[in-house]
Amino acid sequence: MPIVLDCSLADLQEKAKTYQATHTETIRKYDEAKEENDENLRLLADITENYQDIVKKIDFKTHQYDHLIEKMNNEQSNRYVIQEEIKKLKRKSIQINEKISKYKKKLNQLTKKQSKKPKNTTDITRSVREIQQELDAINNYLKANEDTNEKRREAINKYRRKRDAAKEYKKTYERCYQQIAYLKQFINKRQEGFLTIAEQHQYYLRVKFQNLMKKYHFDESDIQIDHKKEQLELIIKKHQRDPASLSGGERSISTFCFLLALWQSIYQPFRLLDEIDIYMDNEKRNSSLEILYQNTLYYSSSQHIIFTPQTVDSQHWNELNVPVFNMPIPKRSL
Repeated sequence: MPIVLDCSLADLQEKAKTYQATHTETIRKYDEAKEENDENLRLLADITENYQDIVKKIDFKTHQYDHLIEKMNNEQSNRYVIQEEIKKLKRKSIQINEKISKYKKKLNQLTKKQSKKPKNTTDITRSVREIQQELDAINNYLKANEDTNEKRREAINKYRRKRDAAKEYKKTYERCYQQIAYLKQFINKRQEGFLTIAEQHQYYLRVKFQNLMKKYHFDESDIQIDHKKEQLELIIKKHQRDPASLSGGERSISTFCFLLALWQSIYQPFRLLDEIDIYMDNEKRNSSLEILYQNTLYYSSSQHIIFTPQTVDSQHWNELNVPVFNMPIPKRSL
């Protein structure tokens, strides 16, 4: 029985134009959202790289801090030894000064006695020779101990230099300690936001992985990550088959898609794939290489290297400015 529509051709055309305009507007909004998402991904990669640089700087500053602590301990030990040596020299100097004062008194007494004119020569109980011998002995003693004062001055100057150096080390230590305290606060703040960053990376990883797997017509694919237990699980199904029954090529495709999805969350100067296409058929292999090529254009700051025992169309890739190097066939012994 024929169906009669209660609308004219012009109405249908008008609705079709409306739907077409809605479809075009939806595609435009999707493209804008995708560009904004890609920009956020790039910003997230930059933040992750900055975080790694900061961790390296903290390790370097911690090493400098330990080195300064060790140096300060050595300086304090040397300072203690110098202080003990100065105490000994001070005690010895006091003893020498006491002896010098004693001999000076004797010398003054002898000088006074000698300057006075003796009333009676019979009052002189000591001869001039004995007095001269005693004076010579005093002068010899004073000459023998002249270097003691010089050593004392050297020890005092050495102590002052060590004291000034210790003050400088203390200032450096306090400055480094304040900087380390600031870095600890920064690290604690970053650790508090780690789960948020990890969840964002996990979301981008899952979406990218699912989009790549859809291109290979997988029914269901997902990634489950437990950050606390540090566990990762890939969920893959095709035609409702058990994952254990997947072929080697399908397993290679899932690994390939996972690596490409993971590359958007981490920065690496070199990215290598070794025999990733060995179990793929020609169709999947060509499509995988094409996807990989598009990925290299997006992440041009990294060097991509692929090793494969399969035949490669050198002319095709050279036209795309992709260098291909063929290793010589190894000689096999019979």
